[in-house]
Amino acid sequence: MTEMEATNASALSGRLVGIIWGDAKTGKTTWACSLPGRKLLINFDPEGFSSIAYREDVDIIDLSIYTPTEAMREADKVAGFILENAETYSSVITDSMTTLTEIAMHDAVAQGIGKSDKFTPTIDAPGLSAYGGRNNRVNNVLSKILRATGQKKLNCFFIAHQDDPEFSQDGKTIVQQTIMLSAKIRNTAALKVSEVYYLGVDGDRRTVYLAPHGVKKPMGSRVFNTTVFKKFQLDYDIDKPDEEQQCSLHSIVTAWKDVGFKKLTALPKK
Repeated sequence: MTEMEATNASALSGRLVGIIWGDAKTGKTTWACSLPGRKLLINFDPEGFSSIAYREDVDIIDLSIYTPTEAMREADKVAGFILENAETYSSVITDSMTTLTEIAMHDAVAQGIGKSDKFTPTIDAPGLSAYGGRNNRVNNVLSKILRATGQKKLNCFFIAHQDDPEFSQDGKTIVQQTIMLSAKIRNTAALKVSEVYYLGVDGDRRTVYLAPHGVKKPMGSRVFNTTVFKKFQLDYDIDKPDEEQQCSLHSIVTAWKDVGFKKLTALPKK
């Protein structure tokens, strides 16, 4: 029988794990790459890494160049790569969960999941079995990445896109706007991370929401006290070092550690 032992929570804490979601081209990848140390970017979005190509502290596993079946096969190997190269990296970023989900659906159809004498799955009509296969494959990849980064205490963030708004029955009132993922993937992923941030853009102003805002959800944080600090303006300059910037994820996780993992009520001072 394996001997069981308990560990103080402070010894297990210290890494930032979360999801950043929002519209395309809002700076999600750029901000995610402000995580501490050398970053490993697992890329599914075609040319998704172009915005951070200037950074010398980011290595990329580019799975966007493969067919869906090849990409899913390689995605299953990512956790092993993380474990084997953990000493090289401090943070891991997956970009994006939304594209990974699309790839998984194409693969499920290509594999003929749910095919029978009377039914052949297609992208237009995948069938319930293909949807289930997609969800299971995506959740499996995400769980493997979370487990590998957890074992090595690496920061881990996932990027996702914003879905179209859901309207009331009259078609006039927006009742919800959420992450462009199936409910089973979205809810499972949100349960397994501590941070869910929405990055909104209004003109030149970018705002990070830490708690549900209007019709937008999910958002939440175990690092920030969201009863008193629900959002902040994202002033991030790609030409300045991350450790000198109040809004960088590097500064946020450092400040959280410095106060003994107590919840932050403001951005760190710089």
